[in-house]
Amino acid sequence: MQIMGAAHTLNAVKALSHEIVSRDFTLIYGGAKSGLMAQLADDVLAGGGKVIGVMPRVLLDKEETHPTLTDLHIVDSMQERKRLMSDLVDGFVVLPE
Repeated sequence: MQIMGAAHTLNAVKALSHEIVSRDFTLIYGGAKSGLMAQLADDVLAGGGKVIGVMPRVLLDKEETHPTLTDLHIVDSMQERKRLMSDLVDGFVVLPE
């Protein structure tokens, strides 16, 4: 198995963000300000797309929420987060850490 380098990963994130925006999809993700998913959120927003974050209350003290999301849902538990995210999406994409 070949592991992608940082440049390849960032290029994949840019390509994915372009596809999300060009297809008028909404990105649903955890709502944090750091990591590859936050980079994807930044790129989608910069392209004029919509991004919704779903953050459990317990993580509010541990993770900084993304400041410019289209919408941010604060939920009471990780279980509720998973349920809401599942209810909001039509498909899933997983990125490496």
